[in-house]
Amino acid sequence: MTTAKKLKDLESTLPHDRFIRVHHSFVINLTHVKKFLNDERKLAVMTDGMEIQVSRRRKSEFLGRFIKL
Repeated sequence: MTTAKKLKDLESTLPHDRFIRVHHSFVINLTHVKKFLNDERKLAVMTDGMEIQVSRRRKSEFLGRFIKL
């Protein structure tokens, strides 16, 4: 989905248990993550096939929350 809001504002309105900011350009729904490729690219593969890069700084939080689901 594309929006005109700032991601910081959007991120604060979404449920914290389902959504996570994984990169300065992306907030993703954790329930739609199919797998995580932990190679040099660090990609979250979504159920629709889209691949989203997870930043090094946000990788550990992402993995911790992704594994819990």
